Amino acid sequence: MKITLPTPSKPVPVGKLLCIGRNYADHAEEMNRDVPDEPMVFLKPPSALIRTG
Repeated sequence: MKITLPTPSKPVPVGKLLCIGRNYADHAEEMNRDVPDEPMVFLKPPSALIRTG
């Protein structure tokens, strides 16, 4: 997935990335998984971000 955001005037520090997975039926089906009863929450470290270029 590629997301294009406007460039901020100065760098923005990143703390933590909170993610939710398998949160809709089509996505769970793509992964051959069941939709969980509760949201599947996971963290990504700031080092997971990759700058373009």
